[in-house]
Amino acid sequence: MNSITNITVSKETVSDDSYLIARHIRSVGSFVKAGELVGSLETSKTDIDILSPCDGFINYCKKVGDYISVGEIFAEIHENSFLDGSQEVLVNPEISQINNTILNRAETRISKPALKLMNELNIDVKVFANKTIIDKADVLEYFNKNQNNFLIREFDDQNSRTKKVIIIGGGKHTKVCIELLEQRNEYDILGILYTEKSPGESLYGYPVLGKYDELNKFSSKAKYVVLGIGGLDSLVKRGELFDYVKSNGFDFINLIHKSSVVEPSAIIGEGNQIMAGAIIGSDVTIGNNCILNSNVVVSHDCTIGDHVHLTPGCILGGTVSVGANSLIGMGVTVLYQVKIGTRVIINNGIDVFRNVTDNSHLT
Repeated sequence: MNSITNITVSKETVSDDSYLIARHIRSVGSFVKAGELVGSLETSKTDIDILSPCDGFINYCKKVGDYISVGEIFAEIHENSFLDGSQEVLVNPEISQINNTILNRAETRISKPALKLMNELNIDVKVFANKTIIDKADVLEYFNKNQNNFLIREFDDQNSRTKKVIIIGGGKHTKVCIELLEQRNEYDILGILYTEKSPGESLYGYPVLGKYDELNKFSSKAKYVVLGIGGLDSLVKRGELFDYVKSNGFDFINLIHKSSVVEPSAIIGEGNQIMAGAIIGSDVTIGNNCILNSNVVVSHDCTIGDHVHLTPGCILGGTVSVGANSLIGMGVTVLYQVKIGTRVIINNGIDVFRNVTDNSHLT
């Protein structure tokens, strides 16, 4: 008796309901061990490795280049070999001859994530002339192998350059900024500068270009920068990086979530990030490089200094002022006309009724 174990596609932490089959690692009928990599899928955000759940002989149920939905069977693991004639197992000839089908196919198929990355890096499809299916892993591999002499196409048209943006950072706040940029669909992300990964690696679906201090290498390829750095320990760093970016001739864009409300009379500097559900009232003035996080309320006539972080759910009454490099914690409420100094930290959930002097920490 031949026992068969199905490898079923499960729902991953992305919004996609179907994934591109990027690779078959083994040939049909070959023996695989439990935990062995047998294939990979591509989503709009990341790659998914498919591992064998047990020892046995593999039969793929879908072709490379096809899309597979959540709940569908990617492959079967047979207890006994089904290619030696001893088992009456129906093997789809189209699946069992997948390699020949790919080799003989005239049309080149490019996955959407691969095409997006190729466009961002200006990689000509001709460099993959020997491939009939190109996935994101192929593009990253090419970039990694050629990074020392890799030339991103120079843009004669300055309008093209002005649509390119580089992200500095690599933590969770970077992911939030990427999604804001993707929602706006006004700028193309050239790549990410991050100290913890090597050039050519992928992060949140985009290539790592280098370290923070390599920004000036890309002055002819991109005009704008987004700081993907947040958190309490990043207040000073954000200010320093803002000055560093400006000294290298780059500009910042304001990231404003489509669900936020910003009154027309508000004056906003550059490099600010206004997250989902935030409300910015009439005649508010916001400096540069601030984070106004989810569901923040900044009432009329408030003044926010440079490099300030208003964390989720905090509420500022009218005519409140917040000095530079300050952080207001989650759920904090600040009374009308209160003045908060520079480099102030206010812990979560505190009600502020009086002025707060510079360098204070309210706990």
